[in-house]
Amino acid sequence: GTVMAVKLIDLQIIYGLAGAREKFEDLAFDLIRAEEPRAQKVRVSQGDGGIDAHVNDLGDPRGVHIYQCKFFPKGLDDAQK
Repeated sequence: GTVMAVKLIDLQIIYGLAGAREKFEDLAFDLIRAEEPRAQKVRVSQGDGGIDAHVNDLGDPRGVHIYQCKFFPKGLDDAQK
């Protein structure tokens, strides 16, 4: 298949800041789903609910895997780590 590099600044230029954040989360979810086909997206209406995707449910004896996508348009420095 074709491999394509995506620069976060390109997402911002094309979609604006809010749109770039959503596209980044979509790309991240696609990567999660490639490894965890049972992954489900979680959408919150306001703020950061803390979970962007999960695999399994709380009642599953194997536990639940939680994935959180963080989009930092100005880069990653000590405050974001």
